Amino acid sequence: MYQEWIIKFIRYLQIEKQASQHTIRNYQRDISDFLDFFCLDKSVEVSYSQVRHYMEELRLMTLESSTVARKLSALRTFYNFLLREGAVEQNPFKMVSVNCSVNKLPPVFYEEEITEMFQSVDTNSPLGKRNLAIIELIYSTGLRVNECVNLNIMDYDSRIGTLLVNSEGRKERYVPVGSFAREALEAYMESGRPALNKNSEKALFLNNRGGRLSDRGIRKIFSRLLDGTADTARLNPRSLREAFAAHMVRAGADSRIVQEILGNNGLPNSRVYSRAAENKLKEIYNSAHPRA
Repeated sequence: MYQEWIIKFIRYLQIEKQASQHTIRNYQRDISDFLDFFCLDKSVEVSYSQVRHYMEELRLMTLESSTVARKLSALRTFYNFLLREGAVEQNPFKMVSVNCSVNKLPPVFYEEEITEMFQSVDTNSPLGKRNLAIIELIYSTGLRVNECVNLNIMDYDSRIGTLLVNSEGRKERYVPVGSFAREALEAYMESGRPALNKNSEKALFLNNRGGRLSDRGIRKIFSRLLDGTADTARLNPRSLREAFAAHMVRAGADSRIVQEILGNNGLPNSRVYSRAAENKLKEIYNSAHPRA
């Protein structure tokens, strides 16, 4: 059955590719959707015409081009794996492409918009102190959600204000922590985390039961904080990470340094953040200058 091949493929992603859990979940879902679409059971062999039919169905769903590109990448990688293992005779996705704007600019928020979100956090409870520490830390360092979840107490060095970041499938890196984030983090560790730590847990960020906070838990925190606030409704962990990068570049930081802090493997993302920052400046100029 095709489920057996999916299990083998997941092992391949985990062991050989060292892919993140986020990537693995997306790939597994995309592949299962494709195989279920054609009601495939025992065989995973498909024709080029079937692939074209599926791509047309995706187009009719009016999905974002980046989403379609991700699905295509998952299926192409899966069938390359099957070809290597001798399960199929050809990869029908080899000649399929999607017009996808790789340099799509992320939204860039004003510092005032982000400050408004910070000020909306009620820090009178241990969970409130935790929530502020999380969003301050993501904006201060550009952490990914899974990197934030994986943090342990010993990863933070309060003496010099640095954080050891260990991301799945990526190299460890040290990142500096800004003064506002340090203040929020240390307030949480001093009077917030002790009230939550019921199981001698080593994780830095804990849930209300004393266990390690999950990816989903962090996204829920953002959802609750932004509920009913129209100005920052588009803010989420990823856009906060992107705001960190854009604001750094706009303030004159070298894009290569920003790339290092973000843990990116290549320059394209930093260039996108740089372009986004430039576009924001143009927007301000055009709205303010009388002869713009």
